[in-house]
Amino acid sequence: MSLPHNGLKYVTSCQSRFGRPSRNDFINVQFDTLCTAIKGCLSDNHASASDQRAKEAFAKLKTIVHRLYTSPLPEKLAIRVRQEHKTMKRIQCRLRKNPHILITQTDMSNLPYIGLVEEFQRKAIEYPSRTFFQALDKT
Repeated sequence: MSLPHNGLKYVTSCQSRFGRPSRNDFINVQFDTLCTAIKGCLSDNHASASDQRAKEAFAKLKTIVHRLYTSPLPEKLAIRVRQEHKTMKRIQCRLRKNPHILITQTDMSNLPYIGLVEEFQRKAIEYPSRTFFQALDKT
């Protein structure tokens, strides 16, 4: 009787992990994705995906995928992953606190541009006029 009067029970944010799919569900999704791609390649090459060799190969593939996702990381790699994750979280926090900072990829290179939004807008306006005059000078 208290549910209609008081509403649903509040679930704290630390319990949000219970809503995520389990590791086995994620492994099965990854395995199914790989299987559909492999079966597509087999059908393109007119090979059967239901013969004995294919069934054995898919069983081995499932064990490999399961082992990759369940085996623990080496300690050095785990430390590096934690450090990079902390760095990414710090960058995200700083970007959230400073909306005037922009990170984007420029057309001229694959390097990211990190700077102020106003400066990027100014450069975006200047660039076409500068390149247009350079093109006129060459002709």
